[in-house]
Amino acid sequence: MADITSTIFNLVTSISIAASRARVNKTACFYLSLQCNEVLRRFENGELGSKTDPKLKELVATLEECRTHLTKFTGYGWLLRLIRSEDIPGIIEQHSKAMEKWTTSVPQVIPDTVLDEEDLQAELFEEGVSRRQKRPEDVPIINPDDLEVGGEVGKFPFGTIHMGIYNRELVYVRKVDEHIKGIPLDLIRGSVRLSGCLVGCHAVLRVHGICQGRMIVTETTTQGPLSDFPVKNTLQKVEIARKVADAIMALHDIDVDGGKKGVILRDIRAANVLIDKGLNGKEELEPKITGFEMCKRDTYETGEYPKIDEYYRRWWAPETTVSGTHGGSDVYSFGVLMYEISTGREPEDGDLVEMEGMRICAEYTNLMKRCLNGRHQNARPKMDEVAQELLSIENILMGADREP
Repeated sequence: MADITSTIFNLVTSISIAASRARVNKTACFYLSLQCNEVLRRFENGELGSKTDPKLKELVATLEECRTHLTKFTGYGWLLRLIRSEDIPGIIEQHSKAMEKWTTSVPQVIPDTVLDEEDLQAELFEEGVSRRQKRPEDVPIINPDDLEVGGEVGKFPFGTIHMGIYNRELVYVRKVDEHIKGIPLDLIRGSVRLSGCLVGCHAVLRVHGICQGRMIVTETTTQGPLSDFPVKNTLQKVEIARKVADAIMALHDIDVDGGKKGVILRDIRAANVLIDKGLNGKEELEPKITGFEMCKRDTYETGEYPKIDEYYRRWWAPETTVSGTHGGSDVYSFGVLMYEISTGREPEDGDLVEMEGMRICAEYTNLMKRCLNGRHQNARPKMDEVAQELLSIENILMGADREP
């Protein structure tokens, strides 16, 4: 039992290390998750011992966490890097070696036919996602007879946000103000169209379509915007920040129509991060990004968007009004979001690094300060570096929680 427990704990550590790598292998992790499922099935059937054995229960809890990491690793925040990965890095060999001893103690009995079918489905999924995510999709047109618009629940830079019903489901309706017309309105529509590049991405709010040319209809979440949802657990705060960083990194990394540059979000703030409770009623919180009305390709000029109220400029990098937006601008805005996550309040002039009594940890604060470097934009970390450092902070906090 001790040997198996040690092996699985080492495997969990390997998964965390692998998640900080830029290049990984999706198929290898996919098979590891299948092996986790098989061992858990045998446990449920009583093949591995008594379900009431405390040591065995601890082992199974660790194994379930391992499976959760593997499942996310193969399909969510790192999706774009995974589907472009061709080489099997050294970390996958570490997985294989760690699993070898485990699987000799718990033999794998998954039939070859099942593995073949799972492999085929994984390949089809990868091919479909890769094809969809490289081209902006035409935004569906929604018939106004199919949409019921309710009361106002919020605002965004170009209008108001309402609850609504579409196809018998609750939706958000982002209504662009009537005074916005012509080229600015076309730019907003074009920006929303870019959200189609991330069809199927877990951390991006899905756009159902546009109604009457100025109502953007999206899915809803169970808890609403992060700005209205108090998160008190320190580990959850870092986990949310890391998942949002993963999603923004995917945006920055995507190839649009074969281009080398990605998509810049340009409106990163807590009000544009919506929260879902985890599946099966778990405590895990799943953030989803919205607010694509200003996003653009990194190679494009900003364009003649409508004038933005000073209220929203508090999230902007200092150089935005002079030299436009780029990946580093999103990093600065993400630093402001890190402040919001840590303190639970909106940014105010001069206090973005003054967080006495509200700090998550020194590593988190230092990373936030680097993102908020207003004088030297080139000194800000890249978004993938931010995601990696947040993952490291998350692992440190998880380890502290496990200590007696």
